[in-house]
Amino acid sequence: MFRTCLVTGAASGIGKATVALLRAQVHTVIAADLADGDIRADLSTAEGRAALVTRAGELTGGRLDAVVSCGRRPLRPLTRPLLDDPEMRGLV
Repeated sequence: MFRTCLVTGAASGIGKATVALLRAQVHTVIAADLADGDIRADLSTAEGRAALVTRAGELTGGRLDAVVSCGRRPLRPLTRPLLDDPEMRGLV
């Protein structure tokens, strides 16, 4: 069974390899990235995330079977504010 998949961080690294693998398996892949892809969006902003959802809906006709999140947050030093960041709790 072929799936429709959305891959974030698709322009490089693991995201790019994931897109290649899924396409080789003949799945429909929507590639999203800040720099390149079917959807260009900055997912670190609310506007970018909203744009991703809207455009993914348009490209898939509202049918999406899987999301592979390979995008990453920019690295920053491990500091007290980072440890207090609710998004990072449990990750550090």
